[in-house]
Amino acid sequence: MPEQHPPRDGWYPLRFDYVNTISYLNLEGDHNCVTGNGARFIHGLGLESYADREDNAPRARGLAGNLAMLIGLIAFSCRTQDLDAVLIDDRAWRHHKWTDHSRLDGRKLDLNADTQPP
Repeated sequence: MPEQHPPRDGWYPLRFDYVNTISYLNLEGDHNCVTGNGARFIHGLGLESYADREDNAPRARGLAGNLAMLIGLIAFSCRTQDLDAVLIDDRAWRHHKWTDHSRLDGRKLDLNADTQPP
C-alpha cells in the first residue's frame, strides 16, 4: 500500500451507523462498534473487536451497509477457494441475515495460545 495515494495508502478501522439494533457498515460511520451484542455474525465475520462491550446492550439484530465491505468480511470468513460457494451455494447471507456456513475460515491459529477459539 505504500505506493498508493491517500486515502488508499493505509488501513482504516470499520465504522458503523445505527438504525435501531441494525448496524450499517461504512468507512465514515458515527460509531466504532456494532450496536448491541450476542449476534452470531459478530464472531462469524471476525468482528469481535467491534463488539459492543456493554453488558446490558440489546442483542444485535443485523448488519447491512457497504456491499463491497460486507463481501470482504464474508471473504475473511472462509478460505479463498470457498468464497463463491459461501456466497452462492451456502447462501450464508440470506434474507438479510448472516446464517453462517460450515466451511473452514482459513485463519491461522496461534499454537502457543492458552485457549483456542470454539
